[in-house]
Amino acid sequence: MELKKSSSKQEEVEEIRTIEKPIDDSFLITWESPTDPKNPKNWPYARRWVQLVIVSVFALLGPMASSMVAPCLDQIAERFHIENSTEKALVLSIYLLVFAISPMISAPLSEIFGRRILLQAGNVIFIVFNMACGLARTKAQMYIFRFLAGFGSATPMGLGSGTISDLFTPEERGRAVAVMSLAPLLGPTIGPVISGFIAEYTTYKWIFWSTTIFSGFVFALSIPFLTETYPKTLLGRKARKLNKIEKTLKYHTEWRLEHIPQRKLVAPALMRPLKMLTTQPVVILCAGYMAIQYGILYLVLTTYPVLWTHDYNERPSIAGLHYIAPGLGLILGSQASGIFIDKTFRFLKKRNNGKMAPEFRVPVILLGTMFFPTGLFVYGWTAKYHTHWIGPDIGAAMFNVGLMLGWRGIQTYLIDTFIIYAASSTAVACCIRSLAAFGFPLFGQTLYDHLGYGWGNSLLAFIVLGSSIITCSILWFGGKRLRAMSDMVIFKDE
Repeated sequence: MELKKSSSKQEEVEEIRTIEKPIDDSFLITWESPTDPKNPKNWPYARRWVQLVIVSVFALLGPMASSMVAPCLDQIAERFHIENSTEKALVLSIYLLVFAISPMISAPLSEIFGRRILLQAGNVIFIVFNMACGLARTKAQMYIFRFLAGFGSATPMGLGSGTISDLFTPEERGRAVAVMSLAPLLGPTIGPVISGFIAEYTTYKWIFWSTTIFSGFVFALSIPFLTETYPKTLLGRKARKLNKIEKTLKYHTEWRLEHIPQRKLVAPALMRPLKMLTTQPVVILCAGYMAIQYGILYLVLTTYPVLWTHDYNERPSIAGLHYIAPGLGLILGSQASGIFIDKTFRFLKKRNNGKMAPEFRVPVILLGTMFFPTGLFVYGWTAKYHTHWIGPDIGAAMFNVGLMLGWRGIQTYLIDTFIIYAASSTAVACCIRSLAAFGFPLFGQTLYDHLGYGWGNSLLAFIVLGSSIITCSILWFGGKRLRAMSDMVIFKDE
C-alpha cells in the first residue's frame, strides 16, 4: 500500500502504514491525510497531554496502594494474628503478584475495545475491593481483597505505553514515556510517606480508605476528560457507523476486523502477550532486564522501613519521610531521561541520514547503568556503617535516577518496535517485572540478615551492572537481528 510522507509526520506514516486512502479502494476507512485532526497524534498538544496525565494518575494509584501497607504491616499482622514472616510479607506481595496477571488481560483487550473503557473498568474494580480491604475481618479476606484490588489497579500498567504510541510520534515519545513511567515508580515512594503517619497516628484502615477516596476523585475526572485514543478503535467505529447508515458491509479498515464480532477477537488477542513472551526474543530480553531492576527496587523499598526504625531507631512517621529521597531520584531521572532520550534520538537519526531505529534508545539505558549500581553501593555501605542519614538517602536517590533512565530506554524501545501492539509488548514486561517484585521482597530481609547492608547491596549492584551491560550490548549490536527474528514486530527497517 502506497504511503504519502511528509517531513513533519514521517514517523506517523511509517507506523500506521495506512494514512491516506489509496485511490483504488474508496471504501477503506483511514486517516484522510497525515495531518487529519481526528488522528490522536494530530490533536492539540494540550489535549494529548491531558490524556497522558490522566492515564498516568491511574497508573500511580496501584503502586502507591501496594507500598502504603509497608509501614503498617505490624498493625495488620497484629489485627489478623499473622505471626509467620512470609505470611506477613504476603499482605504486600500478593498485590504485586496480580500485577503480573492483569496487564496480560487488559492490554490485549484494549486492542479490541479501546483504552478508555478498560482504564475506567479497572479503576472501578480497584475502588470496590480496596475499600473492602479496610472492612476485611480475616486474613483470608485481606489476601483475597488485596488480590482483586491489585487486579483492577494494574490495568493502566499495560495501557500506558499503548496510549503513548497512540498520541505521540517517535521524536516526542521520550518526554511522554518519562512522565507516564514516573507515576508507577513514584507511587511506591509516595505511599510509605503517607502511611508512615497513618501507622503512627491512626488505624491501618485509613490506608485503604484514603486511596479509595483519591481513586474515586480521579475516576470522576476521567468521565468528561478521558477520550479514546486507539487508532483501530477510532477507525473501526467510523467504518461500523458508515456501514450502519448505508446498511452495507463495504466500508472497512486496513485490519478488516469491524465485520467480525468482537467476542471472537478476544481469544486471539489474549494469546498475543503469551505468544510474545514465548516467541519474541526482543520482548524476552527487555522483560528480563526490567524484571531484575523492578525486583531489586521493591526489595530495597520493602526493607527500607526496617533500616530506619530498627537500625536508626526512628519513629514510623519519621522513617516514612526517607522515601522522599528515592522519590526525588525518580523525579530527577524522569526529567533527565525525557530530555536525553529525545535529543539522543534526534542526533542519531540525523547521523543515520534521517532514518530511525529503535536502537537509538540504547544510550539512555547505558547511562542508567552508571547510576543504578553506584547508588546501591552508596546506600549499602553507608547503611552498614550507620553514617549520617543523608548517606543512605543519597544512595537511594542515585539508584532511582539510574532505574528511571534504564526503564525509559527499554520502554521506548518496545514502543518503537511494536507500535500498535505496544500495549501487549509492555504488558509482557509488566508481567515479568511484577513477578520479580512479588518474589524479591520475600528474601530481602534474609539477604540483609546474612550479608548485611554493605555486601547485600553490593551483590545486587553487581547483578544490575552485569545484566545492564549484557542487555545494552545485545540491543545495540544485535537489535536489528533480534527484530528480524520476531514475526510480530511492526517497525520495518528502511
